[in-house]
Amino acid sequence: METDQDLSKDKIDLIKRSWEEKYRGTQNSNKVALLTGGLKYKPASPSQKEMDFIATRRFNRDEILGIYKLPPQVIGLVTE
Repeated sequence: METDQDLSKDKIDLIKRSWEEKYRGTQNSNKVALLTGGLKYKPASPSQKEMDFIATRRFNRDEILGIYKLPPQVIGLVTE
């Protein structure tokens, strides 16, 4: 969640406690969350468009390395 407002530490703690009481646990997993007080939802994971962009960059990187016949370790890529 994000907001344009300045929130005090007490207000943040209150929001966290309230959120956990209402939505934490498997019994509350299907509840619809309602954001109030200027709070907005901010996704915690990248969108599909962002993931496609990242995949394209990796592909381009690998293509360039292949053209110059360089191993990924040259640019610091190490696989485990």
